[in-house]
Amino acid sequence: MIHLEGKLFGEEQFCAATVGHILPKALGGQNKSWNLRATCNLCNRASGQAMNEWLQENRNAPMEDRERLVKYLWSEIDDPSKADKLYPDFYISFLTKRGLILARYDV
Repeated sequence: MIHLEGKLFGEEQFCAATVGHILPKALGGQNKSWNLRATCNLCNRASGQAMNEWLQENRNAPMEDRERLVKYLWSEIDDPSKADKLYPDFYISFLTKRGLILARYDV
C-alpha cells in the first residue's frame, strides 16, 4: 500500500491505503479504533461492493446468515486463506468484484 496524504482519489488508485471497517457500518459497525483497519483501496472497495450486493439481495436474511457474512469479512482480514476455504461463496464474490474493478482499467 502507498500513503497518498492529502490527495483525493477514486478506485483507480489500487494500492492507495484506505481505512476500512472490520464490522461494516451497514451491519452496525462504528468509527472506533478497534473497528478500523488499514487496507488497500482495491480490496476495500471490492469487499464493500460484494457485501452491499449481498445485503441488497438478502434484505430479510436471518441473523445467522448475516453473522456468517461478518465472520467472512473478519477472516478476510485475519487470515485470507481461511476466507477462501470457509466461505468460498463470499470469497468468489469478492474476487469477482476485484476483477471487475481491475477490468475497468485494463489491468
